[in-house]
Amino acid sequence: MTSITQTFVHPSSKIPSVRKPKTVEEFLAWKPRDGFKYEWVNGNILKLTKMITPEQFHIVKNLTRLFSTTDSYKTGAELMPEVKTLTINEQVRVPDIAYFTAQQQVEMANGGAPVPLFAIEIISPNDILEKVDLKLEEYFKAGVQVLWHILPTLEKVYIYTSPLQVTVCKDTIMCSAESVIPGFSLAAKAIFKKP
Repeated sequence: MTSITQTFVHPSSKIPSVRKPKTVEEFLAWKPRDGFKYEWVNGNILKLTKMITPEQFHIVKNLTRLFSTTDSYKTGAELMPEVKTLTINEQVRVPDIAYFTAQQQVEMANGGAPVPLFAIEIISPNDILEKVDLKLEEYFKAGVQVLWHILPTLEKVYIYTSPLQVTVCKDTIMCSAESVIPGFSLAAKAIFKKP
């Protein structure tokens, strides 16, 4: 979904907003209404592709349906799309999907920006490998414990438990985030099942 094919937007460039953010705090409160995702990286605003697309909706639906059967969901945790996440060095990333505990949601409601323990990025064919990998490293330095890279075109999932530990799932191979969310495990083909 999120194409890491990024467009550099200098803070002085015209961005649809009443006032352009100049600090990470302003960026976290910023709500552009143009349908694009933006990340704050090294003090610069990066414009990503549009939000989760209709062609990817079934992936999100399949994952959230499974999540709703877990004990984590029953205790108030959520699997949410496109939430601004403060990572290392006051950088802000927007994972396509992220897991937030009930306690983290309380922090968010009070102005905090906790790092999810589990995040998902839907990778598009135009993504640049180096940028995807840099983002992966950043997530783990910030405290993410499990990161999935979902490749819809190949119907394949890369499951990272560290920047160097990866399991590749396809077809009937099970994709798991059970180290963070007990009960969150499904066959790769179930992620891509269309209605």
